Amino acid sequence: MAEGLAVSGGKVMAAGPRDEIEALAGPDTRRVALDMRLAIPAFHEAHMHLLPFGLGLSMVNLRAEEVRTLEETRRRLRAAAEA
Repeated sequence: MAEGLAVSGGKVMAAGPRDEIEALAGPDTRRVALDMRLAIPAFHEAHMHLLPFGLGLSMVNLRAEEVRTLEETRRRLRAAAEA
């Protein structure tokens, strides 16, 4: 997530860390403090599926394109069991 957003003429010009965005500001720049609230673009469908995401974090990646040998499969399973 971006800490800062620079907008000019109704268009987003930059997004990034607050200090980088502050460096772009001029003397007449209007600043809006969100006070830890979240700004979500109206044109973006931004819902999340947290449960599937969380379950995915607990899985062991054994996809064929990443695991090519039985030993690599065993190593990954061992590491997950020890975690």
